Amino acid sequence: MFFLQKDNTGEMDSIHSSNLAIKSFAVYLIMQVFIPMTGYFAESLHLIRISQSAQLLLFAVVPQFAAAFIISVMLQRRSRSRIKEALEIKPPAPMILMLCPFCSVLIYTVYIGICMLMAKLGLATPMQGIVLFATVCPESTFIILTISAITAGPVLEELLFRKIFYNYMRNYLSIPGAALISSVFFAAMHFSLPHMPVLVFLGLIFQYSYIKSGSLTVPVILHATHNLIAMCMVAMIRSGWQIPGTY
Repeated sequence: MFFLQKDNTGEMDSIHSSNLAIKSFAVYLIMQVFIPMTGYFAESLHLIRISQSAQLLLFAVVPQFAAAFIISVMLQRRSRSRIKEALEIKPPAPMILMLCPFCSVLIYTVYIGICMLMAKLGLATPMQGIVLFATVCPESTFIILTISAITAGPVLEELLFRKIFYNYMRNYLSIPGAALISSVFFAAMHFSLPHMPVLVFLGLIFQYSYIKSGSLTVPVILHATHNLIAMCMVAMIRSGWQIPGTY
C-alpha cells in the first residue's frame, strides 16, 4: 500500500503551523468564494454593467491568481527559505510527464463509465455548475475559463490542499488519514455533492503523486493536464456532443 510507505514530502515545523493553514484557507475562501459571490450579486442587482468576460476576469480569475500569489508568499515567509524550496518546485522526470496525459484520460474514462452505469440505473448525474456554465458562455469567456483552469487553478489548489493542508493534518493523523481529509476538503470546495466521490478519488491521486515525488510540480502538472482534458470535453459539448449519463 503506497500510503504505508515513507512520506517524501518536506516536513518543516513552519509548514505544519495551524496559523499558516488557517490563514491560507481564509485567503482561499475570500478569493474563491466571497469575491465571486459578491460579483454575482452585484451583477444580479444591476450595480455593475460590464461584459460577462470582464466580470469573470475581475471577480474570479484575477482573485484566483492573487490567492495563489498571496499563499505562496505566506508559505515562503513562514518557511524562511527561497520561494523555489518553499513551494518544492522540482523538475519532474520525463516518465512523469508522459504518464500525466495517460492518467488523466484514464480518470475520465472511469468517470464516464460511472455516469453511464448510473444512467442505466436511472440516476443521471448533473454536470458541475462551472462545467455547465462553460458549455453555454460566450467564446471569449470560455477561453478565459480554460486559461484559468490550466494555470492558476491547479497551482492554488495543489498548494493549499496537497501541501499546506496535508502537511498540517500530518501533525494529527497518519499518512492515509491526512491524505483522505485533504482530499475530502478539496472535493467539498467544488460545491458539487453528486461528484464528491470522483473528486475525492482525484484528490487522492494528486496527493499520492505529491507524497511519492516530494515535489509539488508533479500534482500541479497532473491537475493541469486533467483540467485541459476536461475543457477539451467541454469544447466538444459546445459542439453538440453530450457526456453519456449526464444532463
